[in-house]
Amino acid sequence: MKIPKRVLVFQTAFLGDVILTLPMIQLLHKKFPLAAIDVVTTPIASELLANHPAISTIIRFDKRKSQKGIEGILRLTSQLRKKHYDLAVVPHRSFRTSFVIGLSGIKERIGFSTASGTMFYNRVVQYEKSKHEIDRNLSLIVPLGITVD
Repeated sequence: MKIPKRVLVFQTAFLGDVILTLPMIQLLHKKFPLAAIDVVTTPIASELLANHPAISTIIRFDKRKSQKGIEGILRLTSQLRKKHYDLAVVPHRSFRTSFVIGLSGIKERIGFSTASGTMFYNRVVQYEKSKHEIDRNLSLIVPLGITVD
């Protein structure tokens, strides 16, 4: 895989899950310092991520209210397609997330083996229940040649 210019991280779970995604985002930024790293997250979590130095753009996805249903999914998919991402790293495991990623036109898509909709990923990482959530998230970037201490 060539060095990505545009990376998308998709995490729309609970606020704590978004926080536990930050070490992965920071290592992505360290490995690819010139890449724009955008994050799709919930409106509440977007406040938490605002001004984080490793994040270029926060894309708010209000999956429960204003963007719920197929119409919201299609609008988000269209928005992501226009950004021409090279890589998506997806700790969120819902079918809706997998579906959006699959339709987004992103060339390299990495998700967990327990995700609903693994057929939408071209790299699937084993989800190990015995690991802490931070370590599980970090396992998603190992296929990119990122070593995790």
